[in-house]
This record gives sequence, structure tokens and C-alpha cells, in this order.
Amino acid sequence: MAIETYWGNTVFQYAVALLIFSIAALSVMIIKRGLLASSKKFAEKSGTLIDDAIVEMIGTVNAPFYWFASFVFALQYLRVDAFASALINKVFIIWAIIQAIIAFQIFIDFIISEKVRTNTKAGSAMVSGILSGIIKIALWLTALLFVLSNFGVNITSLIAGLGIGGIAIALAAQNILGDLFSSIAIFFDKPFVIGDYIVVGGNSGTVQKIGIKTTRIRALSGEEVSIPNKDISAARISNFRRMKERRSVMNIAVPYGTDAKTLAKIPGILEESVSAVDHAACKSAFLVEMGTKAIMFELVYIIDDRDFDVYLVARQEIILNIIHLFAKHRIQLVPPQEKAQFGI
Repeated sequence: MAIETYWGNTVFQYAVALLIFSIAALSVMIIKRGLLASSKKFAEKSGTLIDDAIVEMIGTVNAPFYWFASFVFALQYLRVDAFASALINKVFIIWAIIQAIIAFQIFIDFIISEKVRTNTKAGSAMVSGILSGIIKIALWLTALLFVLSNFGVNITSLIAGLGIGGIAIALAAQNILGDLFSSIAIFFDKPFVIGDYIVVGGNSGTVQKIGIKTTRIRALSGEEVSIPNKDISAARISNFRRMKERRSVMNIAVPYGTDAKTLAKIPGILEESVSAVDHAACKSAFLVEMGTKAIMFELVYIIDDRDFDVYLVARQEIILNIIHLFAKHRIQLVPPQEKAQFGI
């Protein structure tokens, strides 16, 4: 008895392929639902956002995709026309690449959102959006080249053309691109944030905005200064807001003729001048030099507050205390104009 075949396969082979398709699709559906249920339960208990990203990535595997994947798997047990089989496999590869990119985009968004989660400034959100867009465009371009390669297209010349075009664009917009990538570097490295008082080259002030091309700072004199991000990334930056304390050095001059006993008291008097001031602590007070016309003492003190106004008030009080205590002990101070004359 002859076994009837249809398009090169028996009814039994079709039945086996249908069974394989059903088992594969049902297995993927059960596994997906199980993974989603367990991931959601874990995400509810966990304090991190990575679990939510995993749940969302699993959710991108939709029913049409795993049905088609099961169909492709089942076709391996049937005789299929070579052209049709190649076409189906290529469609499956394209679909799988799209699914992988969609899932990877969710991971990219998670990484970038984690970077800016603690920073609610609009500038950070803007930079993160641009960076996310650049990465996603690069992913889709890479996927497109891979697909074209699988379809037999010679992508070597295409890549070379894109490279030449990219070089031309980069040369035409090198200043803009330099500022853009510098803003991304500032965003990730965070040498400063909005509200910090910084010194960049000859400019200083409070950071007002970190943009794509420039960073704007408000100078002490009131004007707003815009500095290209490229210049900032290449410069030395002093961030005064991140200081935990301020260290200051003060030189005090007394004239020759001051007796040795009084000279020995001066370090203690200087220390007393500092200890009576809030936020101030004396680090050292010593006789350091016998100048041309006067004897020099050096006072080093710390202000435990980074606020510049607090520092100015404390320094003023220390100077007034020194003048008061020196007058009390009848110690003469060298006036500023005489210090300049003496060259000390």
C-alpha cells in the first residue's frame, strides 16, 4: 500500500511537526508565565529596580514571536522547499534580532535611569536622553548591517561609505560633537553638579545649568558666564562646595626689640585667638622666620564649614582677637605698609 504524501511529507510527518509545534509553543508560554510570576513577586519584595527591568524584558517576548519560533523549529522535521526554508529562516533571524534589540533597549534605559535616579535636574535628564538615543541608534544600525549581510548584501563598501560620510560630518561639526561628548563625560564623571561653586581656569561662580554645548555659572559679581563643555573637560576644576573644611594660613609680624619671653608667648596667644571663635580650630602657630626688619609668625587654622561667608566671619573674629590680645599683652604688630616696605 503506497503512503500518500503531500508536498513531500506524509500525514504522519505533518502530525509529528504539529505536535512539536504545540509542545514548543506551550512550553515557552508556560515558562514565560512562570518567569513573569516569580519575577513580579521578587520585584515587589526587592528595593532595586533591576527586577522591574527584567520583568519588562521578559514581557517583550510576545505570543506571535514564540509561535513563529515554534513553527520554525517544527519545520526542521519536514521536507520544505529550499527557497521557502531559507526565506522563513531569514524572517525568523530578523524578528529575533528585533526582539533582542527591544529587550536590550529596556536594559539601556534601566542603566541610564539608575544613573540619574538620584539627580532630578533637567540637565541630567536631557543628557541621559541624548545618550540613550545615540546608543539605540547605534544598535539599530548594527542590526541593519547584520540583516543585510545575512541577505547576501556586500556591506563592506556600505560601511566604508558610512565611514567616509561619518568622518565628513564629524569634521564639519567637530566643535559641536566635542561639546556634546564633553557634556556626557561631565554627566557621568560628575566633577560638579548644579549649585556647586567652582573655579574653571580664570572663571569662578555657582553652576546654574549644565547644557549640551555649554555650562553656565553665576559669578560673584552677578553676571552669568557660559563656558564650552569642551574647555571644561580639558581644564582643572576646583569644586569648593565639596570641601569639608577650609584651611587658612595667616602671617603675623612683630618688630625686633620684642623680648624673648614675649616672643615665646605669642604662639599661645595666636592659638587662643582661634579657639575663641566658632567653627575654627588652630592647627599650628610657630615663629617661622627672622625677616629683614621683623620677626614672622605663622598661624594655621581650620574652619569646619565650607560656607564662604562663615569663613569670612571667622577670619574677621580671629584678626580682631589677635589685635585685642596683642594690645592686652603690649605686643606691637607691624602695620601692613611697613610689612610691604620690609619685603616680608
